Amino acid sequence: MAKLTKDRVSLTPYWAKIKASNSTLNKSPLFKPDIMGPIAKYDQALASYLKQMTEQEKLRDVVKEIRKIMDADLPKIRALQEERTKLQESCIADEKKAWETINAAVADDDADVDMTKVATGVANYVADLADDFNNTRAISEKIYSYNQGAVAKLNKMRDDFKAKAASVTSAMSKIDAEVLTLETQIRGIIGTYSKIAIDMDHSDVVDDVRDLLTHF
Repeated sequence: MAKLTKDRVSLTPYWAKIKASNSTLNKSPLFKPDIMGPIAKYDQALASYLKQMTEQEKLRDVVKEIRKIMDADLPKIRALQEERTKLQESCIADEKKAWETINAAVADDDADVDMTKVATGVANYVADLADDFNNTRAISEKIYSYNQGAVAKLNKMRDDFKAKAASVTSAMSKIDAEVLTLETQIRGIIGTYSKIAIDMDHSDVVDDVRDLLTHF
C-alpha cells in the first residue's frame, strides 16, 4: 500500500547526499534522464500538500466560530423565551382576575346586575388581552430578530465552510495523484540508472541510487 502523502518526506536532501558520496554518479554524463526535475516536482507537491493541511486545520476555527455564535445568541434567545413565558403567565392571571370581576357582577340571578363592575371587568379583560398581545409580540419579534441574525451568520459560515472544505479536499486529492505519478516516474529513472551502473560494472552506484527508494 502506498504511503500517505502527509507521511512522505522530501527527497532532495537524500539525493544530494547520494550524489555527493558517489563520484561516478556525480560526474558521469551517462545517467540520463535527469532525476532532479521529477524530484523537485515531488518535493514541491509535498510542500503544497502541507499548505492544504494547514488550510484544513483552519477549518476547525470555522467550527469554533460557529460555536461562539451559538453560545452568544442562544442564551439571549432563551432568556427572552423565559421572559415571554412569565409575561404570558402574568397576563393569564390578570385575565382570570378580570373574568372573576365580571362573574361576581352577574353571579346572583335575583340581584340587579352591576353594569359598572361588568363594564370595568370587560374593559380590564380587553386591556389585558391587548397588553398580552403587544408585549408578547414585542418579545417574539426580538427572538425572531436574534434567530434571523444567527441563522444568517451560520448559513454564511456553513456555505464558506463547505466551499473551503471542498476546495481543500479537491486540492489534496489532486496532489495525492500527482505524488503517486511522480513516485512512479522517479522509480523508473532509478531503474534506468541501475541498469546503466550495472553496464558500467559499478555495483556501488546501484546500491546508492536504490537507497533513494527507501525514502518513499
